[in-house]
Order: sequence, then structure tokens, then C-alpha cells
Amino acid sequence: SGNRPFTRMSLLSAYATFVALYSALFMFFPLMIVRQWVKRKSSEGFSVMTFLLINFMMGCWVKFSLMNGDSRALYSYSFGLTMMSLYTIVFGIYTNNKRVFIVQVSSLIGLLALLFSYVDGLDDAVRVATMGKIAAISQTAMVGGPFFQAKEVIAKGTSEYLSLGFTLLSLMMVGNRFLLGVLQGNLTVAVSLSIMYNENIQTEFLKVIFIISLITRASLLVMMLGENFVPLFLPVLSVLSISSRLIEQPGDTEANDANKHLLLEQLSCYL
Repeated sequence: SGNRPFTRMSLLSAYATFVALYSALFMFFPLMIVRQWVKRKSSEGFSVMTFLLINFMMGCWVKFSLMNGDSRALYSYSFGLTMMSLYTIVFGIYTNNKRVFIVQVSSLIGLLALLFSYVDGLDDAVRVATMGKIAAISQTAMVGGPFFQAKEVIAKGTSEYLSLGFTLLSLMMVGNRFLLGVLQGNLTVAVSLSIMYNENIQTEFLKVIFIISLITRASLLVMMLGENFVPLFLPVLSVLSISSRLIEQPGDTEANDANKHLLLEQLSCYL
């Protein structure tokens, strides 16, 4: 029994390492979406707000990492910001409305500049702590991405422009970070890669943000799964229904001929 705490801590440490690696690899997952843009020669149907919000969040964490001298977190967030910026640029190359895109990117840069200018003007005693709280609050951006994407799906009436794999993997990332925070008993750890982040953000606030983020991502995934698989299941149900009628009416030649014709039409959906 004396080994149990050690084993539990070892498993938790291994899981924390897995979550950190998964979060780092997540920066490559949007390549699934970029691949579709290149193939279609258009980024139509994807909400760039997904990337802009992540850029905002990453920018806040880069600023905080610079201020508190956490080089590990600085490298991690700088890498994330660089990757998301590149994806945003690729979106701009393939978008049909470049004017709106330029306005959106300019607004983001302006907002970050104003925010950083405000923090830099604070007293030394509260400057780092204030930026830390702002960085943590910026995690609310994780809610906005799937919300804007779901809005785009509803507006277009289709999810064909989205990547099912990316949506599923992003849901898994948020779920893993939330679970890690719960297991460690500290959700502020789940929102930060910084080992020097020790700001006391309200746990209930972070819990609500994570739960909303999970719900919005799960809802988007359900919308995509429904659109992709319901059309596949409907012919199957029709085939089963017609087949049951053939069994129930063995002596009715006219009805059987009609049902066989319908059955062939439904089977043609798979050919």
C-alpha cells in the first residue's frame, strides 16, 4: 500500500506529459483544414474567427511569458502563435473576401496593442499579475471557435467545408486538459503551459469555460456526424423496411414486384 501514492503520482505525471505533447501536436492538426483549402482553391465555409481567437489567446500568453521570464512557456506559446498566424495567412490567401479579412486581422492586432499598452502602464507591483489574469481569461477564446464554426455550418447548410478529424481532435484536447486540471485539483494548470503561472483564477469560472467549450465542440461534432451519416442510414432503413414487406406479403405478386422495384432503387444508392 505504500507504493500506491507513488504509482498514482507517476500515472498523473505521465498523463500530464501526454497532455502537454498532445497540446503541442495540436498546432499541426489545422493542416487537415489547410489541405482542403488548397485542394478547393478556396477557404470558403470556414470561420477565420477560429484562428483569430486562438491568436489572441496565444498573444496574451506570449506577453505574460515575456514578463515573468518563463522561457519554456515562451517557446511553447511563440511556436503556437507562429503556427496559428501562418494558418491565418493561408486563409487570407484563399478567402474570397480579402477586405473583410484584412479588417479582422487589423482589429486583432489593434486590440492586442491596446491591451499590452495598458498593462505596460501599470505599476511594477501589479503588472505581471494583471497580465497573468488577462492571459487566463483569454482562454474564453476556446469557446468562440466552435461557436463561430457552428454558425457558419448553419448559415451554409452544410459541414462539407470542415474537417471532421480536426473537430474531433480539438474536442479531445480540451477534454484532456480539463480532465488533467480536475485530477490535479487545479484548473489554472490546465489553461497554462507556464510553470511560473500561479495566479489564483476562480476555479468555478474556469470550470464553466471548459464545460461550455466541451459542449460547443461536441455539438459541432454531432452536427457534422449527423450530416455525414444520416444520409447513409436512411437508405439502409428503407431497404430493411421494403425487405420486411416482401416477407410479409409472400403471395401478393403485384405488391412484391412494386417492392422489389423500390428495393433496387434504394440499393442503387450504394452503387
